[in-house]
Amino acid sequence: MFVTFLGDFCYTLLGKRANEDLVKIIVLGVGNIGYNIAKHLVSSENEITIVDHDRSRLSEVSNILDVRPVFGYASHPSTLEQAGAEQADILIAVTNVDEVNLIACEVVHSLFDIETKIARVRQQNYFEDKYRLTLFQPNNISIDYLISPEIEIARSISKSIKINGTSDVADLCDQIKLISVRCLDSSPVINTPLRVLSNLYPLLSMCIVAIQRQEQTIIPNINDVITPNDQVYIVIKEQQAREVMAAFGYTEQARRRVTIAGCGNIGRTLGKEIEQALPDVQLKVIEKDPVCSELGSKLLKHAEILSGDALDSDILREAEIQHCDTFIAVTDDDNTNVMAALLAKYYGASRGISLLDDMQNAQFVTSLGVDSIVNQNAITVSTVLKAIRQHKVRSLYAIEGGVEVLEVCVSESSNIVGMSIEDIVMPNQVLIALLKRSDEVHVAPEKFIISVNDYLIFAVSKEMVNKVERLVSGRYI
Repeated sequence: MFVTFLGDFCYTLLGKRANEDLVKIIVLGVGNIGYNIAKHLVSSENEITIVDHDRSRLSEVSNILDVRPVFGYASHPSTLEQAGAEQADILIAVTNVDEVNLIACEVVHSLFDIETKIARVRQQNYFEDKYRLTLFQPNNISIDYLISPEIEIARSISKSIKINGTSDVADLCDQIKLISVRCLDSSPVINTPLRVLSNLYPLLSMCIVAIQRQEQTIIPNINDVITPNDQVYIVIKEQQAREVMAAFGYTEQARRRVTIAGCGNIGRTLGKEIEQALPDVQLKVIEKDPVCSELGSKLLKHAEILSGDALDSDILREAEIQHCDTFIAVTDDDNTNVMAALLAKYYGASRGISLLDDMQNAQFVTSLGVDSIVNQNAITVSTVLKAIRQHKVRSLYAIEGGVEVLEVCVSESSNIVGMSIEDIVMPNQVLIALLKRSDEVHVAPEKFIISVNDYLIFAVSKEMVNKVERLVSGRYI
């Protein structure tokens, strides 16, 4: 029925969009993060302008994406004016230089008064409370959302250590999590149609919201099956995490001996996060740069800092890698991260995790033996989308490949009040993973009528996000 309803109703709303202004977004910096943000936001209802001082990169990205390129320095008023800052709704500053991002936000606040300003800042010194709480105020540095990829990556990895086998964990609502799992050849669920899972595991509350297979990401339907090496995204109840992971072939206990390769911004932030969130973990950090090692020794109170190259077998032996439960490579070089994780596994580490900036060869990397890939671009894109959507529809997580997990709080004016779950689900495009009503939580709900104040979690294809947002908002009633 939803195909009829959304096909007739929601697509009708698209025609009404012509009477509205496009959402005008400026992205400053088109490195991997800027490119992925633009890629995720490009649609018929967003007008994206990208700014960079690298002409070849601008040309490359504008040939791939439907965006308007502007050559220039991101913090210069003339460049921002040329990019259309006077009419822009959102500025996303993600260049590689923190200070450029900060100044650009201040310039558009002073000269153009853009409503939403988002800045990526890597240097953790800005996030110390004694500075952050004073600096980032409207009368000082006016930034609406400060994004730290290092903090978000550290939190994600720290959570994944708690649930063995996951490569990413996101908090959704009261003890509900979204986890990412790579399916092993030995996984009990391999080649099983999704419609059968509830019969095989009747006591488990879980909903598979997306499957990544090679270069494709889909929202599955009940007839889809899971195949080896699929990356599966599942909404679960936290208290059932161990049982869900066992269903996917992961039965070992949580990790207690952790080694980090790399003590740069991400490594130090991750080490600090582990010390705070997992105080019983025995932590070691390998770093070849003396300056980074010294910074790490000052920040980390309980970790053992080892000076050396994570690709050196001698330093791995010194780290007693054969007793390591989880080895996490988070240097600033993808190749080093992959090789370090593989070497650690070769010398006896139980699990190897690699941080990757370029996900193009992720499937190949996992086929070599790396257990989990941490996609830093996807984590950063998710954080940016959370900042953009802060009203009736809020982004919780962006999955690489064009699927977004959304949170919806149903209001009296919402068009979906009185509709059934079956009316709303659209195969491979829209899925409702969870319904919370008062204190009752239903994962993978089916026969419910939507009521005011219901809390819903959707998985939505990129093409349907704006349509679902307008459908839920009640804008056209």
